[in-house]
Amino acid sequence: MASGQLKASFEASRIAFEHRHTKGEAIEESVRAFLRRHLPDSIGVAHGQVIDRNGAMSRQLDVILYDATKTP
Repeated sequence: MASGQLKASFEASRIAFEHRHTKGEAIEESVRAFLRRHLPDSIGVAHGQVIDRNGAMSRQLDVILYDATKTP
């Protein structure tokens, strides 16, 4: 079951890392990897900042989903 896989990945990250920041990054990557496996290729999965059409930049985002067919 997909939710069980995600939970197991979270638990592995919690056990593997002691540093809170490193642990958080590992869990975020687990979520992104899970989404990549379960979403169609037309939906991209990334992390970073988003710039809107007016040039305004978001804060750091842990997960960004985007239309991979229309977005570089």
